[in-house]
Amino acid sequence: MASEIVVGIDFGTTHSGASWAVNGGTKHVRLINDWPNPNSSVANAEKVPTIISYQNERPHNWGYNVELTEQSFKWFKILLDPTHTINKNVEPVVTSSKLLGALHKTAEEIAADYFRLLWQYIKDDIQRVKGDNWKSIYTLKVVLTVPAIWSATAKERTLNAAHAAGLPETLTLVTEPEAAALAVLKDRNEEDESLEAGRYDHLLHCNKLTAAASQETPSPSAMLEGEQS
Repeated sequence: MASEIVVGIDFGTTHSGASWAVNGGTKHVRLINDWPNPNSSVANAEKVPTIISYQNERPHNWGYNVELTEQSFKWFKILLDPTHTINKNVEPVVTSSKLLGALHKTAEEIAADYFRLLWQYIKDDIQRVKGDNWKSIYTLKVVLTVPAIWSATAKERTLNAAHAAGLPETLTLVTEPEAAALAVLKDRNEEDESLEAGRYDHLLHCNKLTAAASQETPSPSAMLEGEQS
């Protein structure tokens, strides 16, 4: 049976982060902190800006590589939720909304392009550590954090964008408060083995937020149905 790598992704409004671990043995968590940064000789940032620019209607730069002079999408995560209260009030959101029209793209498509670049870097990181043949050795389980206030529509759009970017169909969404609570349970469980952390058998820390992975996690469709009921 193939071993499993669990990947936690914190998709943030301004910055995003990722970590991963082999689900077995010591379960050592690798927090990615070497995001490409042309302005730093030593890459040690735990998160990368959630920014993407385009050239000739195609993704051009992302993260720290986006230059200040470039027209870029910032805070586009907010545009995935049409009910969000700050949609029309914050300058980065207003600017990104106008750029959508100029490029004839949707917020979901922008998120998919960003996810695609982020996901490729995560896979490259796994390859650097585990070797070129890691795909033949490990299966993947991916967990993505979303805000607790995320509407069912926003969750569905986030899932659609992630799947369009090539993330596994088994991708699971976990709300940020739920992930944080599970992290506390894990810490307590390490101190007192009598305290069970419920159905979650492994937790990945993405900076101070946490992504949780479970062998019995509800399917994304079930999660969406639960939000709508």
